Amino acid sequence: MDYNKAIESVCFKFGHAVTEYDVFRWLRNFDESEWTMALNVLDKVVYYSSDMIDEALEYQIKKIIEENPGQHIYILPSGNVGKSGHAMAYHAKKVIEKLNLPESVLSLLNLKIMKDIKKDAVIALLDDFSGTGESIKKFYEKNVKGTVDGKTIKVCALTVAYMEKAEKALQEDCGIEMYGTLQKPAFVRRGSVFGYEKSMIQVRDFCFKKGEMLLPNWKNEDLKPLGYKNSQALVCFEHTTPNNTLPILWYEMEIPKTDKKWNAIFPRFANSRIERGRRLRMSSNFWLSAMKHTKLANIEWGQYHTTDSLRLISWIAQKYHQRSDYYIAQVLGISIQDLEGIVALGKSKGLIDDKGNMTSEARTIYEEIRKKDHILEHELQQSISDQNVGKVYVPKSFRGMT
Repeated sequence: MDYNKAIESVCFKFGHAVTEYDVFRWLRNFDESEWTMALNVLDKVVYYSSDMIDEALEYQIKKIIEENPGQHIYILPSGNVGKSGHAMAYHAKKVIEKLNLPESVLSLLNLKIMKDIKKDAVIALLDDFSGTGESIKKFYEKNVKGTVDGKTIKVCALTVAYMEKAEKALQEDCGIEMYGTLQKPAFVRRGSVFGYEKSMIQVRDFCFKKGEMLLPNWKNEDLKPLGYKNSQALVCFEHTTPNNTLPILWYEMEIPKTDKKWNAIFPRFANSRIERGRRLRMSSNFWLSAMKHTKLANIEWGQYHTTDSLRLISWIAQKYHQRSDYYIAQVLGISIQDLEGIVALGKSKGLIDDKGNMTSEARTIYEEIRKKDHILEHELQQSISDQNVGKVYVPKSFRGMT
């Protein structure tokens, strides 16, 4: 198998949200003989970028509005602050602004003012993904049910994606209708993304064996080798990965009974963002230093290693790899408001256009300075060729990306 082409194909599929190094680093969790199987699993992952999340939410919100004419639609992020429901509020806000409907038709809601809703309304409990329905159910019973009981208020669940088990549980236990895209378990006997049953079972056994290695006590826990309560999900988001998804994709701790760390390709936890931010800051310092040795125009802003210049070059690097502003703020450990200040600075320098995208000038600057990086793309491709796969040197950082 030509691993270079396979890895390039995977990166293209995910819109280059993962780099060649990301894929290669993840493959090193496995024996070389297992790489084809691992790449087959990776190829079937459904990855939601920031733009795809916005598109999915817009479609579902329009559907809720159409099915509930004359009702005020409230979008309520589910879960505690910092959880995925609140990350989704960022996307919901963008969609609401885009739709530009009267506030009496569509608006965001928070728990503090929910008691003021009297009647004739729909509350959509917002989350990115629901595998079992448990999180949304708990949030509803704790924060919403007591307030809406006895009122003409409909409650539904608004997700980007969900699984049948969640839809059934919420409908039967809470009378909550689900909106989103239905995702099937990876290893169903009919209609599996891995093909007919014999082929599917081979992939399932591979994923189970590796998942069992990561979670040896799974029999006594809800988290199983094939995901939370055996959900068998293959869904990942730019900002997080649900634990319903196969652990081999998001697990990132030391492998039990070994001194080896499992490297995630789609990390789940916040500490991954912190680590990525550390690596990005190290690379940003290098890029600013490299910028001084180029003959490019419009680089005076990067002549000194100030906080603003470091953040601006970091923004450019992440946008080059098609990251959203929300993701960039997470990695840099700053608020969206602080990031807006960096974007304003970039606009004043002609590096960011009016739509918040990097200009061709910013792209040229980044492409020129990254040529000076000592880890070049063609060297990585050469290192993962079939002939010398056992001699690979894996660098700690790769253009500020993990």
